[in-house]
Amino acid sequence: MKLEKITELFLQDGFHKVCDVKLCHDDHELSKKNNYSWVYNNVDLELLYLDHSSWIYFIILEKIIEKIGESGIPLGRQMQRKPKKEALGIWESESFVRTQPVAATNNRLGRLRAGNFTGGANGNDTDYRIREALYEAIRDGQNVEIWAKPCKVVKTPVTIAGVTEMTFSTTHKTEETFYLDKFKELTGDYPRLNRSRK
Repeated sequence: MKLEKITELFLQDGFHKVCDVKLCHDDHELSKKNNYSWVYNNVDLELLYLDHSSWIYFIILEKIIEKIGESGIPLGRQMQRKPKKEALGIWESESFVRTQPVAATNNRLGRLRAGNFTGGANGNDTDYRIREALYEAIRDGQNVEIWAKPCKVVKTPVTIAGVTEMTFSTTHKTEETFYLDKFKELTGDYPRLNRSRK
């Protein structure tokens, strides 16, 4: 099966486009210096800032899934103030605060666009690796998109010392392995930016 057809097949499962990915600066080293590498265009703000903490997401390059991921935190958390002007370059605008998730570890797309610019030990940080792997494609004008699907959160009442409490169970980690397994079954390997099944 062609890779583009696999993308179509998977997206039918309830995925929605979150945004397009662009570079904050044409100068890659300047991006690293200022801790901003990606900006998001054509953002679905309702989806990005949905109060939900169980997700499957795809990073898609020219209609081919490059990364299958999961997250147990919100996709995005809204900035409360503008970053310093020198960090933004041509992206300085009033709408930036509204459309870009804060660069922090408490939201998946915020961490993905601007997290860990040293790459961690041996450059193995996931976010760093993804940005480095896609830099040239984005620079050269290829289409990179992020799509996501909210996963179910199951509430179950339990009794603790005679008092009813609610537990919350999520499925995103299990669903991620299902998608990885199906992708490998159909293609013979995992997506390029997934190192393994986990």
